[in-house]
Amino acid sequence: MDKCFADNGDSCKALRTKNCEGCGFYKTKKQLEASKKKAMKRLKTLDKFTKMSIEAKYKIGGII
Repeated sequence: MDKCFADNGDSCKALRTKNCEGCGFYKTKKQLEASKKKAMKRLKTLDKFTKMSIEAKYKIGGII
């Protein structure tokens, strides 16, 4: 099994306790990047008002 993107060695960036076995958040760094790309592609299809609302609420940029 490849290392999870959230695995910090002793801790997990996604959860409070580290329990990798069967974790629903498990993704490799490559899978994480693909997931982010897919999400950004979806966000770019939304209307301008919705994109502006999302950018403001989550303090992100680059989708307008």
